[in-house]
Amino acid sequence: MENMVPEGQQPIHPARFRLTPAAYTQLNLIVQRRGLKKRRLLTLALAVGVTLIYCILTNVPVSTTILLMVTEALVVLPVSFLMDKWFLKLYARRSQKLSPAALDEQLFEFYEDGFRVVSGNSTGFVRYNRIVSLARTDDYLALFITDVYAYLVMGDAADCGMQELTEFLQRKMNGKPLENYRTH
Repeated sequence: MENMVPEGQQPIHPARFRLTPAAYTQLNLIVQRRGLKKRRLLTLALAVGVTLIYCILTNVPVSTTILLMVTEALVVLPVSFLMDKWFLKLYARRSQKLSPAALDEQLFEFYEDGFRVVSGNSTGFVRYNRIVSLARTDDYLALFITDVYAYLVMGDAADCGMQELTEFLQRKMNGKPLENYRTH
């Protein structure tokens, strides 16, 4: 994160936001959902791969190997689903224990070239080309810098509102996709 604000520019859209346990849980929900298919396929591939290697090393007949792998797939997918639910509950409990420092109010100022974040004693500037994707829930807009790290802005915290801020950021990001996690 850079620490420079464009000289002489006034922010186009300011927003104030206080991270709460509920907001943190929403962010973790988005992160979990983003990697869901990949995580389940990887889990299935690992389970089937280990079974296949075991069957090859122990000279298990091909028909038995196929039966084991199909049965394993039928067991692994529901277990993976239950693990995802367990991880979300774990994140929810973790988010309730956020340090008071993490709950400081954050000020966002959106400029033509990027946005400035002021949180507690730290200030930083992030250029729009560093944002890899946007995700939107009913209440929040997540600006992802990596697959799992994002800045979270509450929609009604922006002076312009959620829809206009989302459209502004999409223009600045040259049409990168908006992931939609809204329920309404």
